[in-house]
Amino acid sequence: MDMTRKATKEIDYEANTGNVYADLGFADAAEMRAKARIVSEIGRILQARKLTQVRPRNC
Repeated sequence: MDMTRKATKEIDYEANTGNVYADLGFADAAEMRAKARIVSEIGRILQARKLTQVRPRNC
């Protein structure tokens, strides 16, 4: 985890790896990110089809 601290005139910030789970030090960060992306895509599909979380289970 190589996060470098950078400073601007107004705000200090740290560069990230692009994976919040890796940045937080989780050993299974890649798997956690993959699962989050799947859940996000399922949510997008449900919203596009105007479904709730209950209705797809009963379809």
